[in-house]
Amino acid sequence: MSVVLAELSKLRTLPITGFTVAGILAVSGLLTAADRSVDLVPYVQAGFVLLGIIPVAHEHAGRQFSTTLIAVPARGRLLAAKTVAAAITIALTAVPTALLGGSERPAGAAAYLTFIGLFAYGVAVVVRQLIPALVGTLCLVLIVSPLLADDGRWLPDQAAAELYRASATTGALAAVAWLVGIGGVATAAFLRRDA
Repeated sequence: MSVVLAELSKLRTLPITGFTVAGILAVSGLLTAADRSVDLVPYVQAGFVLLGIIPVAHEHAGRQFSTTLIAVPARGRLLAAKTVAAAITIALTAVPTALLGGSERPAGAAAYLTFIGLFAYGVAVVVRQLIPALVGTLCLVLIVSPLLADDGRWLPDQAAAELYRASATTGALAAVAWLVGIGGVATAAFLRRDA
């Protein structure tokens, strides 16, 4: 538990985390003020991608990760704590964002935004750098997926979008499979790589 609290403290004190959360909530508030029926999810999902990448990328940018490993040498425990801290931060931002929006299913919208953030987190654990993780995930969510439309319905964002658009059955299962898949690859990479 103390490792999770330490990771939450690191995230809380990072200026980029506060700016990202404030930006997401500001955009949500402004869009809702302009049009109460607007669906916020497409407009704020890029912020959740960044929010998912921050917990990993900031440590690898300045070699702070080596210091973290000295403090918590058990990599599995460290990854679990980082994941829980990221999930808490993302979910605590997703819930008010979804409640502000015009979605008919605010719980589904919050689940989708949390999924997108956690998926980006998994990608960041694999690549360990801000720009490749950010560009790769944003390209998938904002370019590839819309271009493929119905042909891309099993891509991570399209599958998870069923959580707030329609009945969350096969799409939710596919989204869970994506998270388990990226989580498995991320865990293997995290446990085997050098600092």
